[in-house]
Amino acid sequence: MNKRYLILAVAGLIAACDNKPKQQENAVDKAAFHAFVQALPLVETPLESLDNMTSLKENHTIEDTLTKYDDLKAGRIRTAQDAVVVVYFGEKDNSKRYWITSYGPDGNKLEQVQIGERIFPDGQAKYVTKAVMENDSIVEFRKYYVDGHGVSINFNADHPSEIRYLAIRKGGKLVWKEVKKETYQTFLAGFPKLTLPLTYEETPDHKKFSRLKQTGSWLDFGGFMAAAFPAIYKVGKIEIPGKPTMTLVLGNDVYEAGEIDSFGPSLILIAFNQQGVETDRIEVTGSFATEGYQSENKSFKMDQDGTITYLENSQAGEYSDNFANAVDERMVKVSIGGDGHFNRTYTNIKLVVNKFEPNRQENTSSNTNVESLGSLGDWNITAFLHTYQEASGQAIRLITTNKAGQILGSVMLDNTFTDPQMKLPSSIDKAYAEYEGFATVSGPVTLTIGDKTYAITKDGAITAQ
Repeated sequence: MNKRYLILAVAGLIAACDNKPKQQENAVDKAAFHAFVQALPLVETPLESLDNMTSLKENHTIEDTLTKYDDLKAGRIRTAQDAVVVVYFGEKDNSKRYWITSYGPDGNKLEQVQIGERIFPDGQAKYVTKAVMENDSIVEFRKYYVDGHGVSINFNADHPSEIRYLAIRKGGKLVWKEVKKETYQTFLAGFPKLTLPLTYEETPDHKKFSRLKQTGSWLDFGGFMAAAFPAIYKVGKIEIPGKPTMTLVLGNDVYEAGEIDSFGPSLILIAFNQQGVETDRIEVTGSFATEGYQSENKSFKMDQDGTITYLENSQAGEYSDNFANAVDERMVKVSIGGDGHFNRTYTNIKLVVNKFEPNRQENTSSNTNVESLGSLGDWNITAFLHTYQEASGQAIRLITTNKAGQILGSVMLDNTFTDPQMKLPSSIDKAYAEYEGFATVSGPVTLTIGDKTYAITKDGAITAQ
């Protein structure tokens, strides 16, 4: 190369280096560093979320005083005397992230590792993340998919979960641990073989079963990662000729931090294909509770041929102007297809409104109110309590609608209109009636309001019993 061009190239390289962003880290004063460390609270493990650490008054790290955070939380991890390890959770410009830094005794930075971004659930189907610490030597970073409905057994084959483990080692070393996945055969061998028929009236105590490893497992922990420290136990495996292999597991309680929703212990049946890929899962016993609502699955039974039955029961408290204590009870029959998916059928549905008290109000204008009593699977029908009000009175009806909102069946429950020719609406806003029918309905459907019981048929007709 020509010497002139070589000199220019070197000069250009030096200029490019000078244009790189300057490091904002300061030469840390030893006394200031020790004061910073002493002021930091120790991380008390187990810590269910690194979000729960204490905010720093200064809103900056000791080595970078120029970068200001909207909120900066930090905690000192218990280590040997040869290093100081601090874990951070910083929020800046609507971005939240975790990272961890190790320092020498005099404040010199040894290592720094970005753990990951914090993504919260917001009612949308998406990946969310969180970081937890069960002990002082491991930070666990979770990434899992939520469907927007807050289901603890949530699983999506197209969106597998991921767990990474950052180890805190001697001398302030920070190392991502390599996770090795056991073979599918080894995974199955760890489950005791179950004999059919099999019955569990409710979720059994987990103490009699061994715990499933979270690392390298063929089972995706999915929505269970919302729990502080999820525990899943191996009840057994079910092998029926001509059908996919299934495992029965027991999941511990799941309480969303800061939320009122909670999931009780549950039995979950999981199907795998021959390659060990999970194809489907179904909760056969378990419970869910939130303010004014609770549900339960119970009375699980699996016959010799693999046919599954269990009972779904949900109950809503006082949430309506006209009724309270609404119960939805469904007997469910489940078969498993060759593709490994569970096919649900409702063989009996009982909808019950134990307390019906019409709320009669004086109105000066027209008003319509609809309150769902239950949806009927692949019939694509929903039952509603429908209130229509005008200045001259109001009518409350039990109705059924299709997905378009067209009223199919109707029974008058309370009427204060004096005009016998009063024309009532023949449809409702379809936004109330649109839902996903995810189960077949084969058996009778009844709806009881007070002391009166009605039968609902596939065409939406309502007849008194």
